[in-house]
Amino acid sequence: MQDGWTKTRFEHHPFNTALGNGPLTDRRQLVELGDYDTEMPDVYNSQWTRRQKNQYFQECFAEALCSELKDCSNVIFEIFNEGEWYNKEDRRRHETHFLRFFRKRTKALLMTNTDHIRNAGYAPRENSTVDILSFHKKPWTGHYTTFVKEFRTEPARVIFVSEPVPSFGLGQSSNESEVTPDILRSAVWERTLSGSGWVAQNDTSFGWAAKCGMAKHVMLRDAAYDLIGHASRFFNESDVRFWEMAPHGELASAGICLAQPGVEYVVYAPTGGIFYR
Repeated sequence: MQDGWTKTRFEHHPFNTALGNGPLTDRRQLVELGDYDTEMPDVYNSQWTRRQKNQYFQECFAEALCSELKDCSNVIFEIFNEGEWYNKEDRRRHETHFLRFFRKRTKALLMTNTDHIRNAGYAPRENSTVDILSFHKKPWTGHYTTFVKEFRTEPARVIFVSEPVPSFGLGQSSNESEVTPDILRSAVWERTLSGSGWVAQNDTSFGWAAKCGMAKHVMLRDAAYDLIGHASRFFNESDVRFWEMAPHGELASAGICLAQPGVEYVVYAPTGGIFYR
């Protein structure tokens, strides 16, 4: 809903005043609303302040999304994604406002990315409007225990990895965020066996746009999707009753295990070889 676009692409943002039709002059203003506790009137007023206009346009957009997608059964609204460049208090209040706004209009699941706002004194898990907590943990592997901790924390919330791969395997960068197919495969199994959900986003970083830099690496991209597909088919076609299981890394020498102790175990060995319980 409100994500990282303003971080590096504000010059193209539809709310940018420089484009002739928006109220914002700076990317950080996106989270500045006229009234965080109240929704704007239905009728637009050209005399409103910048903050009021910003809130009105965002609410109109959100209203349209709820209306257009109301008959779809597979919708998840991620209300806010990242946002460490915003004022933390404004960003927190902005998210809280739109969580309430969406909950009044839709039964779809509401998700928020929590990594960047915990320091603002806000605990999304404690917000009853939040259904799903999304995390962007780097490096992409080695966080099994982190996700297990989130799985076991109360009150219970679905834990989801909504943005696992900003780029991968190009072999041309020393950027630590670059993800190879091998790392991606390990990350998929590490996250799923910790009781978390997983999706590989279908944005332009995967080359769906013909002119984007990733387009020349479509074979590598498809190979990565094949790796993800193995996990998807395993959980959907092997009759594993994963919904009755919980993470139990202590039950396997590999340290990554989803189990219903005494009944069924799924173990991932990151480096192959022999493992035991």
